[in-house]
Amino acid sequence: MTKEQKKILLILALAAVFAYFWWTRERERSMVFAPDEGAKMLVNRMWVDHLPRGEREKYTGYLFSARTFGMHDSAESIYRHLMELFYFKLEGAAVNFQFPHDDRRTSSSFTVERLRDVRGPLDLKLTLKNDPQKGGEEGVYFSSSKWRKDKLPEPRDGALPALIPPGIGR
Repeated sequence: MTKEQKKILLILALAAVFAYFWWTRERERSMVFAPDEGAKMLVNRMWVDHLPRGEREKYTGYLFSARTFGMHDSAESIYRHLMELFYFKLEGAAVNFQFPHDDRRTSSSFTVERLRDVRGPLDLKLTLKNDPQKGGEEGVYFSSSKWRKDKLPEPRDGALPALIPPGIGR
């Protein structure tokens, strides 16, 4: 093997090592959960578009319970909230929403991923491709793996009208 060939081989080996480390670093930066695991991560957890930095900063969020009951929160500040209750059903990587207040029904694909390169408590990311509270635009929300609640209160029977076709909601 000539010196020229050794140099080329060394350059190719270094390029392969660099590509491997870059690829593994990018892979570790975030990890998208499979739909069934993503569904488990979605429920019983508060999701917010960002952590407010002050008591009067606006933010929005979702809460999905384990029993197909959820809440959307539009906060004007930590003191004032507009909350809308909804039913939902998970089907693979999609969420079917029904909002009883105005009988809106829509569906959105979703992904949940674990963020690796994080500063602060938010290490999970939820993406709703067709966010019903954003007029069908994509919605991105964050949560913490520590925010999970094993049991959330469910609405009392009759608290929400039964406007949902069989198979969705209750």
